[in-house]
Amino acid sequence: HGQRGSMKFSKLLDEYQLSEWKGTYVPYYFLKKRLNEIAAGKIQEALRELSTLKSTPDRSGRRLSAPPTSFDVGTGNAAMLSDDLVREAWLAALQREVRRVDSNVNRGLEELQQQFLDLTQLSQQGVGATAEPNPMSQFLHLNMLEALGRLADGIYRLKGYNELNHAALYKILRKWDKVLMRNDGVSQIYPQIIEGTRIGDMSALEALDANVKEAFSQRSPAPNQDISPEVALLAAGLGRRSAGLQGRALQAERFLFFFLGSSSALVVSIIALIC
Repeated sequence: HGQRGSMKFSKLLDEYQLSEWKGTYVPYYFLKKRLNEIAAGKIQEALRELSTLKSTPDRSGRRLSAPPTSFDVGTGNAAMLSDDLVREAWLAALQREVRRVDSNVNRGLEELQQQFLDLTQLSQQGVGATAEPNPMSQFLHLNMLEALGRLADGIYRLKGYNELNHAALYKILRKWDKVLMRNDGVSQIYPQIIEGTRIGDMSALEALDANVKEAFSQRSPAPNQDISPEVALLAAGLGRRSAGLQGRALQAERFLFFFLGSSSALVVSIIALIC
């Protein structure tokens, strides 16, 4: 029954992985197989496979250095290897994967925060320029709502990526306890690994999500200020559109960001001339 349950979890991980993050999740099934090899005494086989994760790149292509261990996974006399050393190699591999995921979440969060800052600045420059409603201000307002909608979707997807990796980490450390007949995986190793990571602290993502929802409530045409971004888009007539309208909306958003960049460049040029 346990084997069927673990396979079910592996399949769920595959099913819920997002295409843009494919190949960057905690390798739950790989790590579970190594635990089984360690439990079966297949030390060299486990070490050889673990060494393949030694320099796994993060989403940006950077290779993260490994946490220090007391031996090199790729070398050593088989007679000198012990269960403790193999377990240390497994934990080092898990730590590398968690650090890589954390790097991806941090980078994704920074991109989303910058997008929100750009939209906020654009809203102040473009929409606030005219007191009376006019076609241009309405155009900017509607496209601002749609840009915020895509930003809200990006936050939702990044949170999903983070939470799925969190679940994989917790599950694999439960396997550590069960397969190796230990009791330190969930109780000790888990809190140590997530400490100081986005996996263990979602507050920044939650804060950004709250800011985007507040921005929606300020611009929503609906009387209820507590509506979700999805409902706000539908109320503004910006729900599910045809492919052609989606393309025009994207072009409009590019125009908005070009307008913001041009305005910012103009301000910088004026300051340079004055100084």
